Amino acid sequence: LCADFTVPQSSSGADDSSNFQVCEAYRTAPYTCILPSDEEIFVKAKVRSALQLEPATSEAHADCQQKLEQMWCAEADPWSAHLFDSESSGGEVKRSLPWLCEPLATAVYQACQDCTFPAKSNPFVLDAQNNGTLRSFYPTREAFLADHA
Repeated sequence: LCADFTVPQSSSGADDSSNFQVCEAYRTAPYTCILPSDEEIFVKAKVRSALQLEPATSEAHADCQQKLEQMWCAEADPWSAHLFDSESSGGEVKRSLPWLCEPLATAVYQACQDCTFPAKSNPFVLDAQNNGTLRSFYPTREAFLADHA
């Protein structure tokens, strides 16, 4: 089931199934919870909001953007209800981020630790009171993994 408890869609019948720009892993997937036309809402807009304080020309921004896109592509996964803890709440999405496998969580932390996230759209700390770097909220990789892996 998808994170919102809907049934995954067949991607083979979609006219634009080969047009995934960010979530390339889902180009050939038989089922998906988002279609390429939904990438703007589910992935790109979230990344732009999260990185709005980081200069787009910085190397840290580019690396972090790639990892955040990869992370939020989990929304397309046909098992995303499990990744977002929707199952335990009867279909209500409980997490703003999916649970991450340890290698991806480590890669996200390494790429984003020095990026500044705005308090209102910080994907990692929902009740953040101030803007801050990922490292200021999670001083170590282990602390980040404890919450997200």
